[in-house]
Amino acid sequence: MKRIGYLFAMSAMAASAPATATSIVWTLSGVEFSDGGTASGTFSIDSDTGAALGYDITTSAGTALCSYHYTDQDGFVFRDYFTKNSIMFFNPEVTRYTVFTFLKPLTSGITNDISTAYSSYECRNCGDARFVISGFATSSIPEPATWTLMLAGFGLVGFALRKGVKPMVRVTYT
Repeated sequence: MKRIGYLFAMSAMAASAPATATSIVWTLSGVEFSDGGTASGTFSIDSDTGAALGYDITTSAGTALCSYHYTDQDGFVFRDYFTKNSIMFFNPEVTRYTVFTFLKPLTSGITNDISTAYSSYECRNCGDARFVISGFATSSIPEPATWTLMLAGFGLVGFALRKGVKPMVRVTYT
């Protein structure tokens, strides 16, 4: 009975532990523009607030626009600027930006498709533009709640194994 009390106490502590902010790193995959250009790279999102933390995105040349490298060193990033679940990478010096609108929120998940309904695009001063025709982003970091449950499970299994029934050794003297 005492062992069950320990298991409940450990479960309660694990469930009540505050989740810490986790940076989710998204990697663009298969992103193709209407003019034949592509986009690749990564960006980070705070899983709690949804704030963009950093990015390094490269687009290749197509028939409408030349190649460009977006980094958090020379530009800005805006979340949900035009539409929900969107992220915009912007460089004010050259008035060049790209917008990716995702089908699901960027604060959780492993795979997230990019919307191809003219809400994902790249443009230069919005005179020359090209639209995303395919692509998605993947993340490899689980949500904080997933980590909490996984660690609590490992802890409970370890605790149960450690507190398992120990064989009794009987010594008799004759």
